[in-house]
Amino acid sequence: MDPSRTANIERIAALFYSMPLTAENVFLRPARLDGSHGEREVCDVLVALRGHGIVLSLKSQDTAAPRERPKLGRWCAKHARKAAGQISGACRTMKMQSFWCQHWRRGRVDFALGSVTPVHALAIIETGPLLTDTARLPDDLPDSAGGTPITYITLNDALNLVDQLRSVPDLVAYLDERATLPMWCRRMIGNERCLLQYYMLNGDSFADCPEPKDFFPYMLVTERDFLHLIEGKREADAGARFIEHIAEALATRNEDYAEGLDAETRALFEPVGERSRYLTMQEHLADLRLAERRQLGAAFLEVIEQAAASGMGRRRSWWSDRKPDFLYMIAAGVERTHGLRSGPFVLQAALAHHGRQQGMLIFRRTGGGFDICLAELPHQPDPALVEAGRRLFGHLRVFTSETDSLLPGL
Repeated sequence: MDPSRTANIERIAALFYSMPLTAENVFLRPARLDGSHGEREVCDVLVALRGHGIVLSLKSQDTAAPRERPKLGRWCAKHARKAAGQISGACRTMKMQSFWCQHWRRGRVDFALGSVTPVHALAIIETGPLLTDTARLPDDLPDSAGGTPITYITLNDALNLVDQLRSVPDLVAYLDERATLPMWCRRMIGNERCLLQYYMLNGDSFADCPEPKDFFPYMLVTERDFLHLIEGKREADAGARFIEHIAEALATRNEDYAEGLDAETRALFEPVGERSRYLTMQEHLADLRLAERRQLGAAFLEVIEQAAASGMGRRRSWWSDRKPDFLYMIAAGVERTHGLRSGPFVLQAALAHHGRQQGMLIFRRTGGGFDICLAELPHQPDPALVEAGRRLFGHLRVFTSETDSLLPGL
């Protein structure tokens, strides 16, 4: 196996996962101390969000001569077992030992013992460049590592899966459902598109999955419906991509962020070099499911359009039933200095009016760019703040998300 090629594939996979899942939640080659052996890798890639993790172990082929059947099947079986072994060690380490990662944007990130619970693991096997490069793995491969389910999947399918699902909660939901499938589904790798087709057409569920003799005829019969769904999904995902863009923009601070601001307003920002609040802001966008990102992003784009057409500031409140105590407030057409000075009070008033404990204000300022602030209220907010919220927001529409479906338009 070519070490440089393997390392490059691991790096590409981590970067690919970073695009929709937010780079700050994707860790390439986290490491631990191993007594006299010094540093050792925990796993190839770790996706971690709010204390839950997805462990990735990648196995790639040699550069010169990709294997063909039957050698491909034997190679996949051998390296799937190796990947399962690595995953087992990673899950054990995360429960029993601290570790760290030198992140390409965050610098060194330390993980205390037990701070990340591995909820799923992917044993990712490179089969070949063709979509027909499938392999049947042995039934006796481990299904889990210390209670963490292991999913065996090809490299191509692992990348396509995150490209379609686009969020950690959606990826976990898919893997939860997939783990309930019969063995013939879970040990055939290279056909993930068929499983995803059934999952998405069946309301994000594998319930009543057909037997092998009926499964592929079902795929053929529903192929047109699936292609139509994917076509609509591309347009529906525009709002989600907009939210992902905002989360990505939070990774860096403009060098001239303090220009034109008084000392009191500048004090609202974290000191240069500190990232805790920015990471919290990112998490509140990263933990939204795809359908929720779509709705919030679509609402935001509409607010921006309305502000541009009217020449006046516009704002809207939104929340998800999955996060009932958290409010998202979006605004556009706001002059930056005014937005930064009034934003925290306006957000607190919105929280008081809607009976929410925490919230985030994102405003698209005049001239482009975003500013974001967080706020939290006590359980019994000041009555004056409640009255201010009534005056400011009593006449505005409220948008909520009640669906987790991947289907466009819901």
